[in-house]
Amino acid sequence: MLAFIAWLLVTLLPAPQIVASLNEQRSQASSARTAVQLSGDIAASRAVSAFRANSSLSSVNVVAQGLSREYEILLPGISDDLADAQLPMARVEQSLAPSLQELATVMGRAPSPADGTDERTSAAIASVPGDWIRSLALQHAQVDQANTSGQKANMLGLAVLLAALAFSTAILAMVRSGGSSRLFRIMAVSLLAGAVLSVLSTV
Repeated sequence: MLAFIAWLLVTLLPAPQIVASLNEQRSQASSARTAVQLSGDIAASRAVSAFRANSSLSSVNVVAQGLSREYEILLPGISDDLADAQLPMARVEQSLAPSLQELATVMGRAPSPADGTDERTSAAIASVPGDWIRSLALQHAQVDQANTSGQKANMLGLAVLLAALAFSTAILAMVRSGGSSRLFRIMAVSLLAGAVLSVLSTV
């Protein structure tokens, strides 16, 4: 009976062990893919945000430069020639500001399918910190799932090993006689109990 139970465990347990190992590999792959996607989202979103901020800053700087030229013209001791040269430049710089801002708005907008940008890139550019937090939580869940499946596969592998040893020991108990048979039977029961406990730990 002991040999039969051990044989059943050795025969049936490898299948769920393989399934657990596959689940571990799948979760690890998903975790790595999510991590790469998260890194790309952050990089793309920050690049666009930096462009928008720098463009707005450039527009403000142009306006400030134009105003400083106008202020310089009003200072005492400025020659008429210098004032005549500075004033057109100041007006040009101030008139450029709306155009620069409009250009920044157009170039910094979220891309659409008409721009030829694939959906993944568009989503990365449009991502916000809230999206990153959700992706990070998903990645952590995938890592936890991989760890759980890996532990399950290890325990089932241990159960197979113990069951195989229990099977061999039970066979020895059947062919031996006297005290050695009883010893091998006790060993088989112990090994079989260990295999069953290993399986139960995965439930």
